[in-house]
Amino acid sequence: PFGLAEPMPDSPVVPIEEIELFLCPGMAFTHSGKRLGRGKGYYDRALSHSHSESLRVGVCFREQVLPELPMDPHDLPMHFLATPDELIASQQR
Repeated sequence: PFGLAEPMPDSPVVPIEEIELFLCPGMAFTHSGKRLGRGKGYYDRALSHSHSESLRVGVCFREQVLPELPMDPHDLPMHFLATPDELIASQQR
């Protein structure tokens, strides 16, 4: 739907606990790894089931990295931020 690529129906299902790297989009991020999503909690719920050693990488443009953002108790910070120009390690790793 919506012209987005989707896995084939017969593709193997990978349990979320086995995923080692999550690429997470967001509206904004901070250098400390805070992520502002769209407010629906989809990534927060999915990441809450991930393995504790899984890496979380926020994918954004440099202009989306802000000095500070609010964070709720259930929000999981990103370990890295990936922009077109650099990979930023947050203080979470």
